[in-house]
Amino acid sequence: MNEILLVLCTHFIDEAIISEYRKMQNTLNVDVILAIDNTNFKYDITEKGRVQDIIFFGTKVHCFFFDATLHEDLGLPYFTFHGIKNFAKVMWYNGDYRFYYVKKHFPNYSYYWIFEYDVFCNANTYTIFLDKFKDNNSDLLACKFRKEKKEGNWCWSYGLNWIYNDIEIYGSFFPVVRLTANAIDFLYNRRLEHKKIFELSKNPQKCWIHCELFTPTELMNNGFSCEKISDENNVKGDQIGDQIYLNDNR
Repeated sequence: MNEILLVLCTHFIDEAIISEYRKMQNTLNVDVILAIDNTNFKYDITEKGRVQDIIFFGTKVHCFFFDATLHEDLGLPYFTFHGIKNFAKVMWYNGDYRFYYVKKHFPNYSYYWIFEYDVFCNANTYTIFLDKFKDNNSDLLACKFRKEKKEGNWCWSYGLNWIYNDIEIYGSFFPVVRLTANAIDFLYNRRLEHKKIFELSKNPQKCWIHCELFTPTELMNNGFSCEKISDENNVKGDQIGDQIYLNDNR
């Protein structure tokens, strides 16, 4: 087994997503899964289980199916910015939850990368991208990691007086995120602790903590290390080659 797990997360399947999965498959010294929200996909997991190898567009794909049942098994709350929502809204708001789902079923890795379904790597493998971080052991790598102002202009910084009165808060952006195994375990337990505090709080303005603020804030204030993936001023991202590796319907 490799040290690194790449996770491509999606709620639907098309050729473009499988094309991106193939790039990950072509990367040496990593393991790869396609994590699928099974809410609308409704693939049979009762008999075959959550982890299955399935052929999509001619490619054998190592699939992991998650849903509200797994969410409930882990005891995670259904909270979003405005309260309890459906599972799709919870997934959008709490991007860190998917790390907890994945690690429960794939527990033996040091580093977990999660990529959103609409992320594109301009190469035929992820090797050049991952090589940038091969000597980096930070607990969190995320886009646009930075210190944030309390009650600043960022919408996710509002309504946090029930929990973050006395500590610095931090922000990030979640299309691509890497966490260490230790960080995932810590964050999972913190979500459960905060769930109890949130439910007991009488503050009418309270808001549940969005993943892009919760993750770096918790880690930075508890002895973990965090870094941004690349220069946030480089709005076009890292250019690693002239060829554009798209299929026709991407």
